Amino acid sequence: MTTDSLPTDYIASYDPGRSSIAPRTAVRRPSYLERAVQSMPVALLLFDERDEVVHANAEAERVFRGAPVGMSMEEVVTEPLPSLDGIDRAEVSLCCLDGQTTAAVLSRSWFGEPRRQVWVALEITERRHLEAQLRHAQKLQAIGTLSAGLCHELNTPVYYILDNLGFIEEACTEAFSLLEVARDLLAEKNTKEAGRRFADRCTEVDLSLFAAEVPQALSSLRIGAERVATIVRAMKSFSHPQHAKMTFFDVNEGVRNVAVIASSEYKYVADLRLDLGPVPRVKCRGDDLNTVILNLIVNAAHAIRGAGRDKGVIRVETSDGDDYVEIVVADNGTGISDDVRDRIFEPFFTTKPAGVGTGQGLAMARDIMAAHGGSIHLHTDLGRGSTFTLRLPKSPRRGGAT
Repeated sequence: MTTDSLPTDYIASYDPGRSSIAPRTAVRRPSYLERAVQSMPVALLLFDERDEVVHANAEAERVFRGAPVGMSMEEVVTEPLPSLDGIDRAEVSLCCLDGQTTAAVLSRSWFGEPRRQVWVALEITERRHLEAQLRHAQKLQAIGTLSAGLCHELNTPVYYILDNLGFIEEACTEAFSLLEVARDLLAEKNTKEAGRRFADRCTEVDLSLFAAEVPQALSSLRIGAERVATIVRAMKSFSHPQHAKMTFFDVNEGVRNVAVIASSEYKYVADLRLDLGPVPRVKCRGDDLNTVILNLIVNAAHAIRGAGRDKGVIRVETSDGDDYVEIVVADNGTGISDDVRDRIFEPFFTTKPAGVGTGQGLAMARDIMAAHGGSIHLHTDLGRGSTFTLRLPKSPRRGGAT
């Protein structure tokens, strides 16, 4: 289809030499349909029977950084598309004329005889950028909320380190003083008197205590330092903004890092049990997945605290399915009532007090899983607990929440 084949109308020209308005020359002007197509805020591509672009509106030329007329379907998108039966919709990457790509939501349908395709694409690159910024802000908010607990988690091993460093410093001072006496002993001619002084000094210095305690103090130093390193590494991994594109991610390592970050929320109300099976690295946005898992663990801790039990249990399991990796977060907290269950994935809906919850956590979790072609499922038993199951596909497809 060309511009000439679109409907047109004509206007009359005024001839100054005549007393009335009369059609002198047929002047083509854009029809209402053509003007509507040109002013559409989405890119419109019309293909001919050879599957080549024969018409593109103004927005399409902006999105493609030039006129895409003449491009084939294979040249328009980066990934192969399934055969078209009627109308479909999918997120794709469009190939721009400057060699770059841009994200878009693409709708395809048939028109005319013989059947040809019309594509309508809505560019979402900026939206994805804003969504990524929002998710990162949510992560930083989570870090801020957990900061007091994280400081306590850091303070404990740091206290061990400082306490043991003080003891080792004392032990080293005493040991070095004893070595100085021994050095003087070797230098003196009156070895008998020097030997007596060395023996007296050995009585003052409890060598057996140092021999027994110094290795333990050094071991505590190492354990404390490793704990600090683990917390800092987990915080860095969680809070650092990752690349917008999907990369292969170690799901189990992500769960371990989140367990460290969230420890201050659950350690006094629940035991966290990790049952991490052998799962393959999955192509996803790892920081987004960590945000989902953190939200579920924190919610589980709050549910157990609300149940009023002495101490509950939170289970996090990973397993390898046929075409997906499954992550299960379960608790034995309060459970969720039926009237609330149907709304938990709604944005801004929360049952927590003001200032505690924003109602964005589970809504964002649903959106993140859907963006990865995955799903989030809830099974809950009022008064006995809830189980959230995440399924992350090994190959992209659309997902949802139930």
